[in-house]
Amino acid sequence: DWSSDVCSSDLNGGVVTTENGAVLFFDGNCTLPKNKTIKIQSDAVIDGQGHELVLTAGKPGAALLIDGAENTTLTLRNMTIRGLRDYVGNTPAIRFGAAANQRLVLENVTIWLSDDYTFDDGKMVIVGNVAIKGPHILTYQASYDLTIRKDATLFLDLDTVMRYVPTDKKNSHLVFSVPTSRLMLNGCTIYAPSDCGLQLTKGHLVDRKSTRLNSSH
Repeated sequence: DWSSDVCSSDLNGGVVTTENGAVLFFDGNCTLPKNKTIKIQSDAVIDGQGHELVLTAGKPGAALLIDGAENTTLTLRNMTIRGLRDYVGNTPAIRFGAAANQRLVLENVTIWLSDDYTFDDGKMVIVGNVAIKGPHILTYQASYDLTIRKDATLFLDLDTVMRYVPTDKKNSHLVFSVPTSRLMLNGCTIYAPSDCGLQLTKGHLVDRKSTRLNSSH
């Protein structure tokens, strides 16, 4: 189990490397200090058990690096994430290594953006209820799918901006697995450029409050 104190003391060397199939549990809020990285080299689960994971800003700031073999998956479960942003040099706080088809699974997670953040590689999978909050820009730049699973909801809150700009310019990377997959919009802005667009099929799109859909930003 990790608490805030354990996070700090265990990361004195700068990098924590998980073993295959590792499951890490928080027994309290966990703050990753600046200059520290959790490096995921094989499938792993971090279960917050309702607590917070705080990524401390710095040059460089705290980071999660998914850097295993092809198809490596990190699952973040039952937590609130604070401090998600791009650092100096457009380096995302949660990012991927070079191998193909690596995956970030978010399961019952609330993310508070503390600045603009770019998801620039890898796959994102939404399980349960996932909310993205904060008056900043989430840029989805990856050429892999963002998949909302069965009975799952991706919630974009008031004044959050989602820029859909995949590098391959395909309009189909936001995927509803089944009709019970939901994208819930609560006064956010979604931007998809005219040379790409955004195609949604199968699931439910729920607009709760004056959402803006733009092709220029």
